Amino acid sequence: LEPTIIILPCNKLLKIFSKRNLFLQFQKVLLAVLAVAALSAGSIVKAPGDNFELLILHNNDMHARFEQTSQLSGACTTADREAGKCYGGFPRVAHVVKEARRAAHSGEGPPVLYLNAGDTYTGTAWFTIYKWKIAAEFVNALQPDAVSLGNNEIEGQDVSPFLQNLNTEVLACNVYIKSAENKINIKKSAVFDINGIKVGIVGYLTPEENDVGDLEYIDEVLAITEEVEKLQLRLQIFSYPNETLNRMMKVKSPYNMEDGSWTPLLVFITDYALYVASVKPGGTEYDILCRLPHNELDAIVVGPEAQYIQILDIAGNIACSIITGESSLGSRLASSLEWSARTSPLRIQRPPAMIPLGCRDWLRQWPGRA
Repeated sequence: LEPTIIILPCNKLLKIFSKRNLFLQFQKVLLAVLAVAALSAGSIVKAPGDNFELLILHNNDMHARFEQTSQLSGACTTADREAGKCYGGFPRVAHVVKEARRAAHSGEGPPVLYLNAGDTYTGTAWFTIYKWKIAAEFVNALQPDAVSLGNNEIEGQDVSPFLQNLNTEVLACNVYIKSAENKINIKKSAVFDINGIKVGIVGYLTPEENDVGDLEYIDEVLAITEEVEKLQLRLQIFSYPNETLNRMMKVKSPYNMEDGSWTPLLVFITDYALYVASVKPGGTEYDILCRLPHNELDAIVVGPEAQYIQILDIAGNIACSIITGESSLGSRLASSLEWSARTSPLRIQRPPAMIPLGCRDWLRQWPGRA
């Protein structure tokens, strides 16, 4: 099974971004059995060998309907209640989410993601009196896994304090906050591990204006496409939930192909690990050739003019060999890897040794590899 990416919008529908560049729209999603695939633009979604069941609960545009309402969204009268004609309200949502999570925890039901796509704001006297405070309290009570912005969460020329008081991640890949004084942490995406399957969530906001005060908007299609590509890379290659990519470089394998050409490779250096991968035909999938956490990195051996590099693990084995082809690239790779390991959250005991070798030393210690 491969990772999946879900787009969490601010408007009326939950959308899944497919490889056909289409948005598959689900107006009423209570149970979704996903044929999980790596999702990106450009080719048709592949069916996996096995099924993966995931229950997605989502809602949006509650517009301060904290209490149940009549069929026409008015006050629920005693007559309405007795006739069973009262609908909605946060308690009903809370009950459905709670029961689904209970079933998932006990093994009686599938794993659950509960997503909220914004616009909890405005619509009843409750909000007129209590503003963002009551909205934040009720959304926190529902405990969504991720929240996206709604247009009503924009107050005047700034985002509402409502967002600062949420206990869950707020996602919007196409919203940029200009002021450094604004403490709201809006993320572009989030990744969840669902029974060993990585699920990526991308949020976005459809702007009513190009720029509003402290906010700047990026075209949502471009922003979503870029973030999905980054997530795809993260889901396929990275091993840790919160990894940050420090540097990516194009290098070569030291082993020739049958036609005499060098195999192109990609090096990814994150704050947690080193990854070396080859790109499969089509350019959207990778074969991982080396995955080495920084706390297992022992030494970086730099060959003549930094054109050849070997990575040694703590057992003294060669984890990977790389041809850079130029001194500047090799020097940047070695220094970036050393710095990333030294500052890694894995708290390594000592930084990796940097071992420079001349031609004679190289031939003596690694015969046939120069």
